[in-house]
Amino acid sequence: DQSTIYCESGWYDTEKDVYQFEKKAKIKTETQYIKADLIWYDRQNNKAKAYRNISIFDSVENVLVLGRYAEYNQPNGFTFVTDSAVAILIDGKDSLYIHADTLWAKMDSSQHVEYISAHHKVLFYRNDMQGSCDSLVYTAIDSVISMYRSPLVWFNKNQSLADTIRLFIKNKTIKEMHLIKNSFIVEDVFNEKKFNQIKGVNMFIYFIDNQIDHVFVDAEAECIYYVFDEKNALIGINSSVSKQMRINFSENEVSTITLYEKVKGDLSPEADKPNPFLTDFIWLNRYRPKNKYDIFMQDFYKPELKKQEENYED
Repeated sequence: DQSTIYCESGWYDTEKDVYQFEKKAKIKTETQYIKADLIWYDRQNNKAKAYRNISIFDSVENVLVLGRYAEYNQPNGFTFVTDSAVAILIDGKDSLYIHADTLWAKMDSSQHVEYISAHHKVLFYRNDMQGSCDSLVYTAIDSVISMYRSPLVWFNKNQSLADTIRLFIKNKTIKEMHLIKNSFIVEDVFNEKKFNQIKGVNMFIYFIDNQIDHVFVDAEAECIYYVFDEKNALIGINSSVSKQMRINFSENEVSTITLYEKVKGDLSPEADKPNPFLTDFIWLNRYRPKNKYDIFMQDFYKPELKKQEENYED
C-alpha cells in the first residue's frame, strides 16, 4: 500500500522471493525514491543491490545520494554507495555536494537517514564553503559535520586546518566551526603572497549570516596580522602571542584583537620581517574545489607524516 515498483524488464524467483528489476527500474515509497539501471531485491531478508546510474532520495532529510553501486540492508539499517558516490544535502540553490570513495547512510526504524559517513578522499563544495578530509560524518538530527584526518575547510579568503574540524549548521546556514588540536587559520591578504595567520591548540569560530563574527583561540594563541590605514596603505605587521585570544571581524575583515594572559607582541615595518610566517604555515589553495564538479578532482591533499627521531642507547 505504501510503495510502487516500476521497470521494463526483470524476473521473480517465487521460491526464494527474490526480484530483479531492469531497464528504468524505480522504487517509490512515501518518503523515499530509488532508481537504477538494475535493482536486485531479496524480500525475505530485506536486502537489495543496485547497479549503475543510482539515485536515492530521502524527502524527509532532503538528501540525494548518487553512485554506480549500492547495497541496502534493512535489518542492519544501512545503505552504502560507491563508485563516483555523491551525497547532496539539498538547500535550494546552495546545496552541499559531498564526494568520497564510499558513502554510508544509517537509517532509523522508519527508514529515515540518521547519519551519513564518507570515507577516503572526501571533498565537498558549497558556494560559501569547501573542504577536504579523509573521513567525514554528517548527523541529521543536529546537522553537525565532523571531519577527521587532515581536515581542511575554506570559506571566502580563509583556510582552516586542525586535527579535527566540526561544523555546526542550523537552518541550512553555518553557525559555528570548532578546530580541535593544532588549529591554524590563514587569510589571503594579497594575491596569495601575504597572509594573516592565527594559530592555537583549539579554536572556536562563530558566524552570523555565513560571515565570521569572531574567533576565540583557546591556549597557545599566536597571531600575525597585516595592519593597514584608512587608505589601505600598509602600516606594519603585528605579531602577538598570548594564552588566549579573541579576534573580531567586520565584513570578513579583522576589526579588533584582544589578548588574554602572558601577552607578548610588537608592530614592525614589513622590511623588518622578511619571513612573516608562523611555524607550520602552509597554503593549500590548489586543493580547493572551485565548483561542484571539482569534488571529483584527482589532486588531493595528504600531508606527509612527520618523522620522529629514534633514541638509541649505547
